Amino acid sequence: MNNKRIFSALTILFIAIPICRASVLVQMQRSFWQVKGVYLLILLLVIGLVVLLRYLLTKISKMRNELKSIQRPIVQIDTPQTFIENNADDAVINPSDKETWETVLIVEDDDELRNFLKIILKKNYLILEETNGQAGFETAFREHPDFIVSDIMMPEMDGIELLKKLKETLETSHIPIVLLTAKTTLESRLEGLTYGADDYITKPFSVPYFEARIANLLKQRKRLQDFYSAESTTGLQEFDPKPFQITSQDEKLMSSVVEAIENNMDNSEFTVEDLGQAVGMSRSSFFNKVKGLTGLSPVEFIRDIRLKRAAQLLTTGELLIKEVAYMTGFSDSRYFGECFKHKYGMTPAEFKKRQ
Repeated sequence: MNNKRIFSALTILFIAIPICRASVLVQMQRSFWQVKGVYLLILLLVIGLVVLLRYLLTKISKMRNELKSIQRPIVQIDTPQTFIENNADDAVINPSDKETWETVLIVEDDDELRNFLKIILKKNYLILEETNGQAGFETAFREHPDFIVSDIMMPEMDGIELLKKLKETLETSHIPIVLLTAKTTLESRLEGLTYGADDYITKPFSVPYFEARIANLLKQRKRLQDFYSAESTTGLQEFDPKPFQITSQDEKLMSSVVEAIENNMDNSEFTVEDLGQAVGMSRSSFFNKVKGLTGLSPVEFIRDIRLKRAAQLLTTGELLIKEVAYMTGFSDSRYFGECFKHKYGMTPAEFKKRQ
């Protein structure tokens, strides 16, 4: 088809040009019909040029497109809808032990985006979801998720109000929060971070980027838990809370918790209920709070502090192991020895000899 077009255009040109020249040469000798013939031939010439030019432009455009496709490979970016469709087969996950999984609360009013986030996170986390800030706060207060992903623009209560309320409530102030928003202005970012957002992700975002930010956030939270749980065998100094990804409210609470344990260090009958009452929290709220901040249950945390104090006393070399056990709230010296070895990798007697 293209060959026929160019052939027709060239034919018109080759016929029109000689005729046009001949017509011009004799136009002085003839009047009306010669002038009319010149106009006709010029018209044919213009038509031929237009056809030829159009063909050449089409050919050049096709060549450019072919070069672009060779030089630049096509990269497909999934929208939330295409991502959901492409990952539909992953809807059923059968983990070996979901009890060890961390829980995420997704607060997002857009159904498509909420499903998109669920598909990204469901392979590694247990999912809770709500469609507005008020319902999100109630679920967070009731379920105590390990972290929250929330949009900012939502009905009833927006993401900033949700963030403020969570951080001002003692039972939920320790929960890490990631804010999602289409806003890109510096003011909107500062607003979220001012109220204690742990991270801020602007939409749209890539899946690997989102996953990496969540993993980094939880890694920071684990560092905080390690700091509070004092797992290291070298950490024998007095417990000294420091601000690290934690609100002043949480720091005050942990200081009160440690102080209450210190005041009852030799009291073997001191229970978790007693400790919760000392800081003004119910048993369930206190359990979730300490677990969220330290990674340990209240019972484990009390025992950890006592063992740390026992190690400090053993380093003096002035006390018997049995005395140290009683001074740190262990009524059974054998049980004390088992707990001590589990934490420090050696018996109290071996530890004492090394000092």
